[in-house]
Amino acid sequence: MDNQSLWEFSLNVYKKDCVESLLLALQDDYGADINMLLFCFWAAQQGKALSTEQIHELIKATAKWRNDCVIPLRSIRLSLKGQPGPDQFRHRIKVLELEAEQWQQQLMVETLPFTKLTNGKEDNSEEKANNLAIDNIRHYIDTLPGVEWNEIADNTSELVRLIG
Repeated sequence: MDNQSLWEFSLNVYKKDCVESLLLALQDDYGADINMLLFCFWAAQQGKALSTEQIHELIKATAKWRNDCVIPLRSIRLSLKGQPGPDQFRHRIKVLELEAEQWQQQLMVETLPFTKLTNGKEDNSEEKANNLAIDNIRHYIDTLPGVEWNEIADNTSELVRLIG
């Protein structure tokens, strides 16, 4: 799998009913990185398990880009919502934000290519992928300061149901 596959997966998943709002709630309410959540799902759908150490590796590899580019572009875009001004300008900011997120995903794939990921359980069932997704996300959530699994378990289960 390459980063284009991750990007295509992300675009397809994000447009499913209710997925966008659930991902945004995790981002806005708990500080979760949507790209990290999508990577967790993407890896699980390929039968790959992520360790806490690998999650830390991804966070370290993408932190500067995310903090210097993705988050500021998102802040600018959100601050322009409802403001008078040309829609074209807001749209260009959104395009730049999406490009920054795509580059973040490329960094993620370069940091943890599938050859570095371990296989989960041997069966290829949807249940296995769903369980791996929950495990992968739980490892990620454990890295978020002040966030407890039980706070987001329902949202995560709903995402697994919708994406699975």
